[in-house]
Amino acid sequence: MAQNERFPLKHVAVIGGGAGGLTATKRLTEPGSGFTCTTFEQTDNVGGTWVYTEQTGRDQYGLPVHSSMYKSLKTNLPKEIMELSGYHHKRHADKSYIAANDVLQYLNDFADNFELRKYIKFRHHVNYVKPIDGDKWEVQVKDLVNQKTDTYTFDGVIICIGNYSNPVYPNYKGKDICKVPIMHSHDYRTPEAFANKRAVVVGSGPSGLDITHDISTKATTVFLSHHSERVNSLRWPRNVDMKPDIAELTENGVRFQDGSYEEVDLILYCTGKIKHGRV
Repeated sequence: MAQNERFPLKHVAVIGGGAGGLTATKRLTEPGSGFTCTTFEQTDNVGGTWVYTEQTGRDQYGLPVHSSMYKSLKTNLPKEIMELSGYHHKRHADKSYIAANDVLQYLNDFADNFELRKYIKFRHHVNYVKPIDGDKWEVQVKDLVNQKTDTYTFDGVIICIGNYSNPVYPNYKGKDICKVPIMHSHDYRTPEAFANKRAVVVGSGPSGLDITHDISTKATTVFLSHHSERVNSLRWPRNVDMKPDIAELTENGVRFQDGSYEEVDLILYCTGKIKHGRV
């Protein structure tokens, strides 16, 4: 009798086809692991948050667009410490800090090298997961292409959908009367929308600083609102002006806590994200 007949493989659901989901899929399907898996990914490719898309808001199926990737993003960590177990970068040997698209290519190479795509159901959205029969899990999944819903039973579930994807919007005084278009960094893609405009960027985290540089290539003036002394000491393009925290929004602009006021064409919040809801 074959070993897998005496000890049947445990079937595990993996939710998400990003870096975490690919790693889980690889480990579960290795010979001798005692497991097999089915991986569900709601987009049409692996890569998770590293997938760049022009879409914002909701996708063609009405689901929230997960990725916050903007076109010019480069890693702020060396690629060498971002590698997944068992697979080294085969490209860009001459540099450690690489573009987001290169990270995505690496994840695709990883999936192809270990032949993981055969375990992945693309365009499948998990509606819910719940425990049943003591040690089993019920997983309801919708095939987004044909709009068919199926329910599966698994021995285990590994959730690899990331933690933070819901944008945080500050609750400034005057937000209800403000007519200035407001965008969150989650929906930022390219600087073209800021061409020849005066813009306020709120927040001095990695995204805020990076995107400020990006839009300064197109905008007339960028006001960076923050409260970091370190950021004030950095070198900035001539059209970037440091501002303190926002005191209030007005119909056509922003008043800052030092009393200064600027009329602007766009406001961009780089104010972070919170954990999304349960699966």
